[in-house]
Amino acid sequence: MSASVDDRPVAGEAVGVVAAPDRVSAWMAVAQPGDEFVYATRLRLRLLPAKSPGAAAMRSLAEAGLVQLFQRLAGDSEGQWRNYVARRTSRPMLLDDDGDATVSRSDAVAEDAVLEVLTRRAALARPCPSLRELAQLTELPNEACDAAMRALAEKNVIHIGTVPAPTRRVVTILATGQATGAAR
Repeated sequence: MSASVDDRPVAGEAVGVVAAPDRVSAWMAVAQPGDEFVYATRLRLRLLPAKSPGAAAMRSLAEAGLVQLFQRLAGDSEGQWRNYVARRTSRPMLLDDDGDATVSRSDAVAEDAVLEVLTRRAALARPCPSLRELAQLTELPNEACDAAMRALAEKNVIHIGTVPAPTRRVVTILATGQATGAAR
């Protein structure tokens, strides 16, 4: 039996089906950095169901920085299919007591240390430290401080705004509304 263009599977996935959370977990157990997983295929103009457990599992992994989510048009020359794809990042994965993926302990420690410095600076309306200063204050590498700031912003813990030199950025602690000041 031949499939028509409108109902054929793309990349080995059934159109309209979203991978179940157990399939997502199975992939995460073996995925290496850079590996890709097509977790859903939909007609181009149709979105994933808002309450899909598989899509929610992927969004949770993305929030933890363990995968990057994107869409890739597929199918014929008009690209009438949309593949929802997850790409494994290099961020280490730990499992909690329930077997769910969590952020590595070192990432959490870095985020806590960076947030403590930023909160103290914001409370005093002091300028936001540079990455080099932040690294010295937290005793962490520059890269860890940069990753922690990006993670805190992605988690909506802080907002990073840009301002002219010499300050370059102002960080607002969203829980308190306090912001780092501008250098004079």
